[in-house]
Amino acid sequence: PVGVTNPAANALGLRSDGSIIVAGAGTADADADAGVGFIAGLDSSGSPIAGFTNTVVPNPLAPVAEPDVDDFGFSDLAILAGDAILAGGGGGDLTLAAFTSAGALDSSFATNGIATFNYFTFDTATGPSPTDDSITDLVVLDDGRILIAGKAVAGGTRGILGRLTAGGALDASFGSGGYAPLADQASNGVPTGLGVRPSGDIALSGAGFKPVQVSPN
Repeated sequence: PVGVTNPAANALGLRSDGSIIVAGAGTADADADAGVGFIAGLDSSGSPIAGFTNTVVPNPLAPVAEPDVDDFGFSDLAILAGDAILAGGGGGDLTLAAFTSAGALDSSFATNGIATFNYFTFDTATGPSPTDDSITDLVVLDDGRILIAGKAVAGGTRGILGRLTAGGALDASFGSGGYAPLADQASNGVPTGLGVRPSGDIALSGAGFKPVQVSPN
């Protein structure tokens, strides 16, 4: 993508017309210390899709000093109804970005197409500090709500399971404030696999993360 140095694709999705959408991470051409997330589109023959605009997203936290601000990027994506696109990742805050089928940020989602959430803030000797959060996997449910798996880093690593409304707000009816509590044996690791059973129960697995099933209620 234009404006991105050393891009790395982390996820891909196939659209109804056979086109391919990839999401990933890189650094900004103008600032080698600034991480960016991006999506890119290829038609069914592998050629870039003309007209994709505004597909490179800088870290919404920049230039505020946050941990690992340089590691910002997208790690997963979903193809939505009408071939629109939802990308998730982070590098400071949990971050979702919604794009139209033409590749422009969808202003009807969250704030100008981007939703960000900090998992929690903890006290340090120098004052409050936010966790370093990122989304590792996402699933869009049939009703448009969004499940996210991810991690929060604050000394150790804590697994995250959350649910958002279709509009990009935390779903307060899920768990506590939009996040489901995870059993102790499953919480100290990174969930990278997220699936939904026909019953609606949610399954999580990952690296150093004991597989767990969570009720959607």
